[in-house]
Amino acid sequence: MWIIAKTKSRDWFLFAIPILLFFINNWLKYKVDLPIVGYIMSNHLNDYLGGIAILAYINLVLALYKKRPLRLDNFWLTVIVILAIGVFWEWGSDYLRPDGTADPWDLLAYLLGGCTYYGVNKYLSKREYNKNE
Repeated sequence: MWIIAKTKSRDWFLFAIPILLFFINNWLKYKVDLPIVGYIMSNHLNDYLGGIAILAYINLVLALYKKRPLRLDNFWLTVIVILAIGVFWEWGSDYLRPDGTADPWDLLAYLLGGCTYYGVNKYLSKREYNKNE
């Protein structure tokens, strides 16, 4: 049970930090005068942060399943899930939001966010495992 509680707290952390950074980015993105940084902040950073937050959210929801702990902790499964989510938000959501535009760079940002989630999650779980030995 302790391991499940630790993974939940890790996922809460990996969910809350990108949400906080999302709000900070939305506040700052039009105030940045550096061309490349401003471009990334206004066009792709929120997608990157979304890739991290959505996987943490999925794992938080999966942790509610009591019979057997389920997690997205396989690299390729994580990649497939985040690509499916990214494809939906970039191309499928155009039917929901007519003003939306599909951008393959956003899909790459989702994927990088998903890989960041996977890497940070693995690093923190190894660190917690080594601390308990």
